[in-house]
Formats: sequence, C-alpha cells, structure tokens
Amino acid sequence: MKPVPVEEMLFISKGGLPLYSLRYTTAEEQIDPALLSGYLQAIKQFSETYISKAQDSLQINYGEQIITLLKGEKVDLAIISNYWDELLVKIMRPILKEFEEEYYPHINPVENYLPDHYAFELKKKLITVLGNTYLKDSYIPLIINANHPYVRDSVIVSYIDGLTPINQILKQSELPKHVVYWELYFLWANEVITFNISISDYDIFLKTHNLISRFQPGTDDYQYAEENFKEIVNSIPVIISKLDGRHTVKEILEYFDIKLHEYVIDFLQYLLESHLIRKPSTYEMELILSIDIFERALEFAYEDLKPKEIMYALNEALNELKDNIISSSIKLHPSGRIEVNFDIANFLTLEDSRLEELADKWLQLLVLTFSYTDNKKKAKRTIEKLIEYINTLVIQKNFSEDISVIEKLSYYLETVFASQ
Repeated sequence: MKPVPVEEMLFISKGGLPLYSLRYTTAEEQIDPALLSGYLQAIKQFSETYISKAQDSLQINYGEQIITLLKGEKVDLAIISNYWDELLVKIMRPILKEFEEEYYPHINPVENYLPDHYAFELKKKLITVLGNTYLKDSYIPLIINANHPYVRDSVIVSYIDGLTPINQILKQSELPKHVVYWELYFLWANEVITFNISISDYDIFLKTHNLISRFQPGTDDYQYAEENFKEIVNSIPVIISKLDGRHTVKEILEYFDIKLHEYVIDFLQYLLESHLIRKPSTYEMELILSIDIFERALEFAYEDLKPKEIMYALNEALNELKDNIISSSIKLHPSGRIEVNFDIANFLTLEDSRLEELADKWLQLLVLTFSYTDNKKKAKRTIEKLIEYINTLVIQKNFSEDISVIEKLSYYLETVFASQ
C-alpha cells in the first residue's frame, strides 16, 4: 500500500538517543530503538572519522534488512527496509528537515521523547508521505485491535468487517467521504485497522526489482510460484513484461483465458504485498497519463490527417519545445509513421518537479502539434475525438483528484479548439 518499502523508521538525536519511531510491519520481532540508535551512532562516528564527514547518508546491511541513515543538522533519521529503494532518500530528506523545524523544538529535554499530540501529528504526516493515506475506494479496511478504546467511539467501525471495500462503506454509512476517510486515517494511525488492497481493472504497476531474474527456474521465487501459482507459472514472463506502468490489469488479463484470470490477480496481489511491484505515485501517474493521451491523439490524427502533415506538424512542435528527453523518445520514420519509445522505469529517480514538468511538456507538445497543422477543420475533428476519449478516461479509471493532467489538457485543448 505504500510506494516505498519502509518497515520501520527512527528519528535519533545527535547524542544517539531515540526520539520517535514508527513501525509499518506486524512482525513480532522488532529492533529495540535504544539499541539501534546506539549501533547507528557508532557506525556514523566510524564513517565520519575514517571515511568522510561530507556524506549526508549511509546504507548499512543489517542482517536481511537495509538501514538507510540520513544525517540532518540536529537529528538523524534511520529507515529500515527489506531492500534498497532510490525513492527513500528523495522522499524522506524533506521529512527530516520538517522534523527538525516543526517537531524537534517540542522534544521533552529531560526524557527525550516527542509528546503524544505532536507524535500523532507526525505519524499522520509520515502516513501521508509514504502513501498510506493515498486510499482508493477499492481498499478493504480490517480491524486488528478490537479492544482499542477508539473502536467504541468510531462512527464507521460497525461497517468494517474485513470484506467490505471503502466504496461500499461510503454507501452503507451515508456519511460524507471526508468524514469516512478521516476516520480511516485516524484508526490506521492508532493501529486499530489495517488495509487489504483490492486490485482493480484499471490499476497499473511498476516493478521495484528485476523480476525476470528473480523468477528464473531454480530460484526460490520461482519455486514459490510453482507451488502457489502453478496454473500460470509458465506465463509469468508475459505478466512481468506488462508491469511497465503502461498496461492496466484489464489489459494484462486479455492475454489469458478467462479461467486463469483469478490466478493472474492472485499473483499480482502477491507481488504487490511482497513490495516487488508498486502503484505509481501521483507525479509518475501524471507523466504516464500524459504520454498515453499523446499516443492516443496520434492514433486519432492518422484517421483524419495525412501522415506527412502530422510528421511536419510534430517536427515543428519538437523544435519549438526544445526538450531532449522528449525528442529522444520520439522516432519519425520516413514512411510518416511516428513511434514513441518511452520507458517510465528510466525516470523513476527524477524529482517530482521534473516529472511534473515532463508531463506538462508532453501536453504542450500535443497542443503545439495541433497548432502547426494546416487542415484546421480535420484537426478540430481529431481534438473532438480526443476530448471524448479523455472524458472516458475520467469515468472508467476513476483518477485521483490529485492528478491535474486532465484539467491541464482540457484547458489546452479548449484554447486550441477555439482557435481552429
């Protein structure tokens, strides 16, 4: 449910004392915060003495886990995960800075702990940043602590049975969506509930590992698949090839007989819960959606315009846009065919601001291409088809309100439409 593989995190004072910790796993075994703080303090001092004081982060192998230590000015942050993920530093560095500015001043100076009120606010923040409040209506809440006092006071607990998804809870309770969501956030933050993730037809996924090598015959993962997904084990390479951030679950299922659909879904569920795949972040989704719309616009354009006219317009648009990443992703063939070669996996290390910029530029390229077409009447017909397609996307895929691609493109297209 979270886009990064965090199992536990720990804020540590410069003196090596634990200030605040948050666990994401339900495993009985856990690392004692005080012992871990002391251990990391020793590692950090050794590194600064014999390696480099300039390093602002360290990666440490800790048994089967990896600890990423981010060094701040007043506080250090340790993130424990079962594998290394490049998103960790990018996501958590601003959180460490915010902790130092907003929460560290409230640390009890005698006992070195964060008061409950601030601890709860911080927990909500961490949940949000790591994706746990990026709820979808298809998620299924499940009570894990029925004896907690908050169960008695909650207005939605009576609707939580471990089987009913959020969208049905909204209908049954007839409560406003923001009330239900706030209750769910609150109960999760206080470890009253967890969430089962229900995969929907229009979900798309990104790989977090080299799955081809992990599921080679003879590996532990392949043996597990043989035992638990024997009906589709020979088709796993096909499934993996479609986990590219472009294919929806529905499109993946089209490669299989309907009798095998439930096994494919179960396998995807296993990959998701094992953090071997993840759902795209909002900014990644914006980029994916922008490219999808651009490609679909080209398909519509070929129905209404001549190939050479489209190629000329696109070439002029690329010259005006002047973005090397986008230009290198588009191949113009002498025949007039246009090929888009864009692998989202190559862009997962980019900052959110750059992802957002790229998404916006793909939309700008689309609009510029229409503006350079000579046959305005046919271009207008293409735009009408594209607007209809976008409306279908909104209805079918139930995109988050956070995704602004639709809003941006609608504005751009209305502007071009008016000028045609």
